[in-house]
Amino acid sequence: MEKIRKMVDDRNKYLSEQPKADVSTAIAAVSERTEKLKVSVFVTIDAIDRVLAVRVDEKALKEISLPDRCYVIRSNLPADQGRMEIIRKRREDLANVECAFRTMLSKTIELRPVNVRKKQRTRAHVFITMLSFIIEKHLREKWKDMNITLEEGIHELSFVNCITVQVGAVKYN
Repeated sequence: MEKIRKMVDDRNKYLSEQPKADVSTAIAAVSERTEKLKVSVFVTIDAIDRVLAVRVDEKALKEISLPDRCYVIRSNLPADQGRMEIIRKRREDLANVECAFRTMLSKTIELRPVNVRKKQRTRAHVFITMLSFIIEKHLREKWKDMNITLEEGIHELSFVNCITVQVGAVKYN
């Protein structure tokens, strides 16, 4: 919508500066843009006294914005072994696990292959990675209401320092 409104403003400026310019050509150009952006279903361009105006059909926009609410989950389980609710729940769990792995491979956690030979060190590496994922998830939830991204928050936390100051016989951290 911003692109269309900007284009309409540009065309209106051009039409006001050029009295011989054709209004229908300007309407055609903006209408072509609405077609290209696939918003022509709910956006109409009108001209009143050589001034283009954008009209949005709110009813059509609301109808298009509604989700289709249709998806199909296919399973090879026999009907007697799994109810649809259980299958759907397992699919959601799988989506959460995939999201967790994408997060672990992101810039903030950076899970990468580490050459460790001992089982104990491998387990420790995975434990630390999972712990960092849980901390990241918790920070995202807490910072969501503050309109701060995880990356911005971690960047700000990187400037936090701790120094020890001793005044007289009292020591402060």
